[in-house]
Amino acid sequence: MTGEELHIEAIGKLAVYLEKMRIRVPGVIGKPPIAEAFAVAWKSPKTIQMKQKLYKLDKVSHIVKHSLGFLRKANHQNLELVTEWICSFSVEALYEAMERNQAKTIALQGIENSSLYLWEERGLPVSMVQKARPTQEGIAVNLVFTPPNHRRKGYALSCVAAFSQALLDTGIAFCCLFADADNPTSNKLYQKIGYQPIAEVVVYRFTDKVI
Repeated sequence: MTGEELHIEAIGKLAVYLEKMRIRVPGVIGKPPIAEAFAVAWKSPKTIQMKQKLYKLDKVSHIVKHSLGFLRKANHQNLELVTEWICSFSVEALYEAMERNQAKTIALQGIENSSLYLWEERGLPVSMVQKARPTQEGIAVNLVFTPPNHRRKGYALSCVAAFSQALLDTGIAFCCLFADADNPTSNKLYQKIGYQPIAEVVVYRFTDKVI
């Protein structure tokens, strides 16, 4: 039995165990065969919320040219703006609306733990990015968002490239991020920076059931 076959068998048993323990599972994310195995074993109505690509970066491309502006930490003066952006991000990138209070909590945490950054041009924040889930070797990049009125000006490219370089400069080996597989704009942007696709991922969302 191959490693993947063992994983598929194990994930099926996990689904059975979780159901036996009456633990609610809203969804699952993983490589397609493994995530599908869990979804089938869970025996609940399901939909594919999103197909994603996992990217890894260990060196920012030397051809990236930054737009006007600079990268800086988000501060408390940006709380309301960032809250609005996170709400918009959840709809556009995650295909589900987020309650404003939840978005504000995420924004406040990002500001207070210095994980949330903005690209600013002439005193105006124009793009957003955040670091998350640090390990000894790497760190994830998420919450990449530029509002519609500031798009197609290179702000997202500059923001993510500068942020990724700053993270690598701390001594970590790599940065990683997820991108919607069906969004050619974001995938092209990340690859231009130097991010390389390393895995396909699928996100299943389950309908609530009584267990």
